[in-house]
Order: sequence, then structure tokens, then C-alpha cells
Amino acid sequence: MKQNFFILLLTFISLSAFGQMEDIPIPPKKQNTYYFTIKKFDRQPEPPKYIKDKIDIFTKKPKSKWTQEDSLYYAYEKVHLEEFAFALSIFSKVNVDTLTEPHAQQLYRTSLLLTKRYQKLLEFNQKSIPEDTNSSYSVKDAVLDISNAYFLQSAKDADRENDTIFEYLYSDKMDELKSSRKLFRTEMVDIAKNVDSALRYFTFLNDKRNSILSKAYEEYGDFQKKYFYISNAYLCYAIARHYHRNDEQLSTKYNRAIDEIAEKNYLLPSFRTKFGKIIDNRYQLSQEITELKKDTIDPKTNFKPPEIPKKKDYIPWLDVPTMIMIGLFLVLLFVLIFLKGSNRNN
Repeated sequence: MKQNFFILLLTFISLSAFGQMEDIPIPPKKQNTYYFTIKKFDRQPEPPKYIKDKIDIFTKKPKSKWTQEDSLYYAYEKVHLEEFAFALSIFSKVNVDTLTEPHAQQLYRTSLLLTKRYQKLLEFNQKSIPEDTNSSYSVKDAVLDISNAYFLQSAKDADRENDTIFEYLYSDKMDELKSSRKLFRTEMVDIAKNVDSALRYFTFLNDKRNSILSKAYEEYGDFQKKYFYISNAYLCYAIARHYHRNDEQLSTKYNRAIDEIAEKNYLLPSFRTKFGKIIDNRYQLSQEITELKKDTIDPKTNFKPPEIPKKKDYIPWLDVPTMIMIGLFLVLLFVLIFLKGSNRNN
């Protein structure tokens, strides 16, 4: 009898525990973005070692002896210091056609973008970004579409609301690729990666509000939502809002993406972790060193603070002790005269 009682008790406890477990909600999980994941951005990288080494060399030379190469590396430093107009003024005096290293090209490209030299930016991108005949929509294709949108906007020939930047992403070709599993895994994924790479050219050291870059990311978000993953689409919409917050249509897409992620019980991707911040005056120390450049052998070791200007001395022949003695004598003289006057009155 007791044995049956214990069996019933254990069964009741087990069923109660199982019922409680059923009430616990399933924790959200990260969406499996198997075919394509948007990687973390590096929008403010350290200058490469070769640039740092060159900067260290030319800071030890008098400006009068700088070569064109020294001036070019000075411009690189100014871009990293976010002095884009100053950097461009130097770039305009040297031969930028010789730029072949990707980071150096990006520094020049950024100075053109952030000083709104959109025609030169379009021309430079046409020359500097290599062709890719193996892709139906390459990195260069996407970069030139964005560059052209900037140029049209500057010429007042663009309509931000209606003009499409990535027309290829809205073509019938996309649905054809989606319907073929093989082509989706190769060509479609390749297109997604190329557009992502192209957009990163324009986010480098760039926190300025701009409707063109916002529109480009919004379109890429539409593409990600339709053909890939809602988590990727959310990140694209978040970046688009970073560059243009006053767009109601974009805000609606952004909020719907958050709701869909919650409905599917996915974790919301961290926009701050993925996109990161651009820190003002990150290279302030380098800037201070640069400002010390004089016609000296090494400004970092020979720099002397400015002399304190001497105050004009109207009585140079008197020192402090003498002035004190004169003051005491005058006080004593005043007291004697006062006492003598008092005695006469008495």
C-alpha cells in the first residue's frame, strides 16, 4: 500500500514539474544566416604600419626638404585625423594616379566623398576599382551605382524618393536566381557579398548624415529581407537610419523588421557592436606631433616652449628690497610729520 502511494506521489511530482516546464517560454536564439552574414565593420582602422613608418620619417625632416612622397603621407595622416579638406588640398598637389595600395586609395576616396567632390569620386572609382568579369553584378558595378547617385544628386538630377540606386537588385534576374538552388548558392550569394563590400567603401570614417548612402542601405535591406535573412535586413535598415533619421518610410521598415524578428523568436542583432562608432580626435596625439613640424631636425626632441614676454620695467634701477625700504621711509616720514603737527597744536 505504501509502495503504491510513493509511486503515485512520484508520478504526481513528475507531471507537475513537466507542466511547469511547459509554461517556461523557449529562449530566443540567433538566426542562422547560413549563406551570408553581415560581418562587423571596421570604419576607423589604425593606419597601416608602412604609413606610420613614413610619417615617423618625414616628421624628422624640415618641411623645406619634403618630397612629393612626404607630402602624400602627410595627406594620409590628415585623413586619419579627419581633416578631409586639408588632406584634399594636399592630394590636389601630388600625383594621385600612382595610388595603387587599397588603404591609400580609400583615404583619397574618403577625402573626395566627405568634401563632396562627387564627379572626381566617380572618375576615381572608375579607374581604381578592378573589374570582375566573373560576377553578374560586381563590387565595381555597385560602387559606381552609388557614386553615380551622389553625382546626380549634386547636379540636382536625382530624386531620393523615386530614383533607384541598385536597379539590378530589383530586376527579374533576382527571382530567376532565387528559383535555382544552385545559382542561389553561387551567383546570388556572390551579389550579396559584392554589394556589402561596395557599401563599406562609403562608410569609412563617415558619420555624416546623407540621404544617398541611407537610400543605398535601405535598398540593400529590401534585398536581404526578400532573398536572405530578416536579421541582415534589420542591420541594413539600422545603418540606413544612422545616415538619415527623418525618413518615415524607412522607420516603418525598421520597426517591422524588429517585430518580425520578435515573432520568429530570434535575438535582435546588435547594431552598435556590428557597425561601431567613429571616435572624434582618436589620433589627437599624432595631430599634436604634426603641428610641431618646423624647419628643425627633429621637432619632437628640439621643441621648446615659447618664451614668456618680459614686462616693461619703468624703473629698472630699483630692485624689490630698495622699493620696500623707500616705502618704509615714506611711512616713517609721514608719521613724524603727523606727530610734529600734533605737538604744535598742543
